[in-house]
Amino acid sequence: MSNFRALNIAATGMSAQQKRVDTAANNLANSNTPGFKKSIAEFNELPYQTERAAGTGNQTEGEYYSQGIQYGTGVGIGATSINFAPGDGIERSKESLSLQIIDNTGNNFFVINLPNGEQAYTRNGQFKLDNEGRIITANGYIVDPEVNVSPDAKDTIVITEKGEILVKLLGDENTADPNVLGRINLAKFINPQGLEQIGNSLFKATNSSGDPIEGNPFEGDFAGVKIKQGYLESSNTDTLTTMTDLIKSQQVYSMNSKVIQTSEKMLDDIVRIKS
Repeated sequence: MSNFRALNIAATGMSAQQKRVDTAANNLANSNTPGFKKSIAEFNELPYQTERAAGTGNQTEGEYYSQGIQYGTGVGIGATSINFAPGDGIERSKESLSLQIIDNTGNNFFVINLPNGEQAYTRNGQFKLDNEGRIITANGYIVDPEVNVSPDAKDTIVITEKGEILVKLLGDENTADPNVLGRINLAKFINPQGLEQIGNSLFKATNSSGDPIEGNPFEGDFAGVKIKQGYLESSNTDTLTTMTDLIKSQQVYSMNSKVIQTSEKMLDDIVRIKS
């Protein structure tokens, strides 16, 4: 019956809007998370049911229906895409080892070594030193490449725009050239939308994203990319736009709810008439 169809369609609409609200809520919750990339819930229409196909009819008499009769079955979430655009704001950090990637695309990531031997990728440059002198993330994961800062190094570690990690040892204040411990590695992907989000602002490569293309700032595929020490990339969540989207979702959710109420009343009327 068409009323049952309307109930099901409205239910898909409510479910889709709820997922859109969930996505927007997560974006808002992370509006102050450095390097956070907002997600966008993308809708797609569900398959149609065909009651009468166009072009069918009485073949003997050469009569065909110029139009068919088809009914939609609702809406679903086709994907949640990630907006990798760099955050609009630039945040000065109290942590001297905080780093920001300066680029135009957002498809350049710090490389992080996970405890299980795998690598992850992030735009969140909230880095610090651990008790072994290694540069780590806020969650304790080691930043690639793994370097060890000697205990007798000066408190200030300089990381250049090219990603060079420089230190001066105590007693070497007058030395012209500091010690180069390594260079910050970066990675990019052919299809960043294929990356898997694993939390803590980390992404993992998948078959869809392709293998990481790694390199260093100012070189090769990263020629237009540089590192800025002492700063953090802000979240790219636009709170005003997100709040507007939430209001729209609530309105559409309410309208679908009214469709369900109307369909239920019509069904009750039909049952009452037949009885």
